[in-house]
Amino acid sequence: MGHFQILVLVACFVLLNLAQIADETLLMVSLFLRHQFLQNQVVLVMVEHHRRQRRQARRCNPYFWKLPRPNQSWFKIHYNDRRIPEEYFRKQLRMNRCTFDILLNVLRPAVTRENTRLRDCIAPEKVLALGLYRLAHGNSYESVGPNFNVGRLTTLEAVQDVVEALFNLRNVDIKFPITEAETRVCIETFQDVSDLPNIVGAIDGSHLRIAAPPDSAVDYFSGYQQHDFIVQAIVDGKKRFLDFTSGFPGSMHDARVLQNSTIFDFAENEQILTGPVVRIGANEIKPYLVGDSAYPPASWLQKPFPEATRDSEERAFNKAGFRLQRKLLLFVLSFTSSA
Repeated sequence: MGHFQILVLVACFVLLNLAQIADETLLMVSLFLRHQFLQNQVVLVMVEHHRRQRRQARRCNPYFWKLPRPNQSWFKIHYNDRRIPEEYFRKQLRMNRCTFDILLNVLRPAVTRENTRLRDCIAPEKVLALGLYRLAHGNSYESVGPNFNVGRLTTLEAVQDVVEALFNLRNVDIKFPITEAETRVCIETFQDVSDLPNIVGAIDGSHLRIAAPPDSAVDYFSGYQQHDFIVQAIVDGKKRFLDFTSGFPGSMHDARVLQNSTIFDFAENEQILTGPVVRIGANEIKPYLVGDSAYPPASWLQKPFPEATRDSEERAFNKAGFRLQRKLLLFVLSFTSSA
């Protein structure tokens, strides 16, 4: 074997050794990388698990300063347990469960909310109850919330949703009769409660107290020695509202409020209260409203004779129609004064 062949053989041995060392090194590197990969996977799984735990904890208790509250409010107990008498439910929301359920079906699309990533939303019936409770009692949002186991902001949003939903229905449920058929329906509500014929509704105003406005405070200072604005309302014989107008300064007289309302314009232009006509002897009596002595005389508005009158017929007239009018208007006054 020549010298060159020996060099080649040694070189081959060296290459084989180097290859073996390289294979071992590659194997070790591969094992090391696999180990690191598994470790990283374990860390990622642990991080994701920890993240889910924190998210779940945040969903159940999103704020560390959240106040502990009872599991159930009076509303949830009384609304779900129908064995409990309705009197307490009615005192709280000023309506019974049946009326509440009907109203809930009407307003459900407007008071239904969606769950968020942090917590489940409150039920539609609870949203409606919050709004009705606030309207019924006028309590502050801070005092209403604890009665339903919710916070002030939740109460505020619920009341706004309910009020907005009811306001959007104003032209559907509060509608003055236009056609003769609609007018006849309103007249029928007075047949069993008044001796006067063809009454459509009773009209009066109420004063709602407000804080003194920064501008024109004098205009809103009324004879009741307070700052308020006027609400004019018309109701039928079943105490259903037919029309309302509001926002007039408290110092304005009821007659001026009427003259600035749309009802006055419609009636004067004979767009309403034109039929049906009742004949009594030679007289034709069109539909009309009844109001107190503060209103101006009109063919479509009847007012009582002075209370000090001694005429027996005038006193009988007042007794026949305007005791009822006072009862209906006491309903209007009690409703608006508590609003």
